[in-house]
Amino acid sequence: MYQESILISSISPLKIKYFVFPAHEETESEVEDKDYYRKEIRSGSFERTIPLPTTVQSEKTMATYGNGVLKIALPKKSLEAKKQVKITVK
Repeated sequence: MYQESILISSISPLKIKYFVFPAHEETESEVEDKDYYRKEIRSGSFERTIPLPTTVQSEKTMATYGNGVLKIALPKKSLEAKKQVKITVK
């Protein structure tokens, strides 16, 4: 996989609960001999959908690619404090 072929998107842009990783790869090989010529073209695409255990901050998501490894940092969205409602008992 090449860095140019990486595309990361979310199914729901407001609340990222899944990451979708589509990829496309194409390779060519040629063999030229005095008796024959052969050219092979392989093309394929795949997609991985990964569910996330919690909602993340989409604006702070970071990704780095190096040495064939894709690292993605997904900061968790802080949970809002639960509101306490005072109920008077008569």
